[in-house]
Amino acid sequence: MSPAEGAPGGSGGEERSEAFTIGVLCVFCFALLTSYGFARPSVESLFIDAYTSEGLPYAWIGVAVAATVATAIYGRFAGRMELTRLFGAVIGVILTLLGLLLAAVHLEVPGAAYLLYLWKDVYIVVLVEMFWTVANSHFRLKEAKWLYGFFCACGAVGGMLANALVGDVAAAIGTEKAPLLVFPLLGVCFVATQLMPATRKQGREKPPTDLLAGLRVIRASRYLGLLLAVIATVQVVVTLIDYQFNVLVEAAYPDKDVRTGVVGDVYFYIEVVSFTLQVGTGLVVRFLGVTGTLLAVPLLLGAAVTAFLFVPQFLTMAVAKVASKAMDYSIFRAAKEMLYLPLTYGERTQGKAVVDILTYRVAKGGTSFLVLGLNAIGAPAMAATGVALGLTAGWVALTIAIVRRYTKRMLAHGEDG
Repeated sequence: MSPAEGAPGGSGGEERSEAFTIGVLCVFCFALLTSYGFARPSVESLFIDAYTSEGLPYAWIGVAVAATVATAIYGRFAGRMELTRLFGAVIGVILTLLGLLLAAVHLEVPGAAYLLYLWKDVYIVVLVEMFWTVANSHFRLKEAKWLYGFFCACGAVGGMLANALVGDVAAAIGTEKAPLLVFPLLGVCFVATQLMPATRKQGREKPPTDLLAGLRVIRASRYLGLLLAVIATVQVVVTLIDYQFNVLVEAAYPDKDVRTGVVGDVYFYIEVVSFTLQVGTGLVVRFLGVTGTLLAVPLLLGAAVTAFLFVPQFLTMAVAKVASKAMDYSIFRAAKEMLYLPLTYGERTQGKAVVDILTYRVAKGGTSFLVLGLNAIGAPAMAATGVALGLTAGWVALTIAIVRRYTKRMLAHGEDG
């Protein structure tokens, strides 16, 4: 990060500019994850009420298609517009779609709950990945080790607040109206994007401007290809755990509003654990390094999944879900974002769009075919969890491969990864 961008250690004005930027990014994280804390439990409960948990694999296929379209559109505009300015336009589109979908749900339009589920899954990943692209453009590893966990913690506080309240909100105004709280919260996000510093391209580099070009960036980079494989594997594992959880929560809590509260409670504990881990992310990464941190996550999650196989109860699966989401949102997220630091501007924008925005949700679509296949052959309910445990071993192997390349790149940049 150059002095012109307000690097720490510069003049007093630059330090104030840096502090202001960090503050704006923290506000954005808080408001965004608060919005998701209200949207996710209510939308998931509405979906299960309309289609049951058996409809989830078909929703994930739709999410994969929607994410592909969103990535293609984002890639085209990201190559032409300054990123923080693009933020505002994206938020406007997201809120417009939400208004239309909530109206359709109110009017009981067929398929409205399905489309609302797609909106829920795509809007959050797009805005989160845009946020991290901005952050990766302004901070180096030295600052990222401490700040990235702090940013995640700000989001976790917002998530805790929303998830603690969403059950009461659903009981008071109904699950269908809970997503209305997303509007003012994303309004705060919009204001924050207007206050973020502009991202700068590196030199004369001209990033590609469409999805196919972004795929070519990945094809040309063994590093990004491995990172894509890591993210895809992680998301398949997390999605399989999520599926098993939804099957169990549907059976245990058939009442829609009660189920919204229970799901909100589980996500509240996810945010509590996430916050605890995020606050300590700087120390964890400093002690274990990026490599050790990334390897610790699948090993701990594998232990939680194994516990469910021995004690197949709702509470045990809830613990596994909390572990999967909490680590994904905290130490894994912060450490994973550091893997982008030694990359070029084009790799961090176009490449990242495909690796993160697209892969996160397309992996869900792939998981849906896996679940449908298991159901078609009459596999026992525990089969999905067993597959998740097996894939965790692959997650470890891929992590070892990517961190080796990360370390070489960071040394080439004069930094110790």
